[in-house]
Amino acid sequence: RRLTAPLTGADLERIGAVEGEAVFPTGVAPRLTVACDVQNPLYGREGAAFVFAPQKGADEATVERLDRGLRRFAKLSANFLRRDCANEPGAGAAGGLGFALNAYLNATLTPGIGLVLDTLRFDRLISEADWVITGEGKSDRQTLMGKVAGGVLERAKAQGRRVALMAGSIEDAEELRRAGFDRLIGINEGRRLSLSEAMRPETARENLKAAAFNLF
Repeated sequence: RRLTAPLTGADLERIGAVEGEAVFPTGVAPRLTVACDVQNPLYGREGAAFVFAPQKGADEATVERLDRGLRRFAKLSANFLRRDCANEPGAGAAGGLGFALNAYLNATLTPGIGLVLDTLRFDRLISEADWVITGEGKSDRQTLMGKVAGGVLERAKAQGRRVALMAGSIEDAEELRRAGFDRLIGINEGRRLSLSEAMRPETARENLKAAAFNLF
């Protein structure tokens, strides 16, 4: 039956079929380039549901349900489009929006950090640097999946630069070190702070200043 309300992730496993006409009736599609901050596939243990849904509050049962829905939508889409895009790098970005844009609008998915660094002429900027310092709110294994800090690391290491990662919280430290980070600095380390207190701008500013001082 046709749905009158907007679809949610929970509805994906209820889809019976994908039907429709050409998105672009003229047959001429615009060239779309989509900047993705992750390289995850659509579904599976590295897919959108398992990796990102827990960050948004989803419990284990919800994650399983979302992943089943993504698998079903991918299968039906492949049957409809005659091509399977579920494992394209970036398909799992933005909860699966990367997949939808790639599959249905034939968009090219590209790492967003690469576009940004090229625009900034980053390689030239760091050509004589002793250290390159990057950071984010929380660093973990996902940092290496196309996010800003991971992209900075890759470019900096290509020039033999030392790289320091500063973050409010650090997990998967050994994996991050193996990837090439020379220093991992948690700006809240050794401080007994609640999350709300740590995120106050004045608190974060002072902790970041102290962490930078200790780095050098």
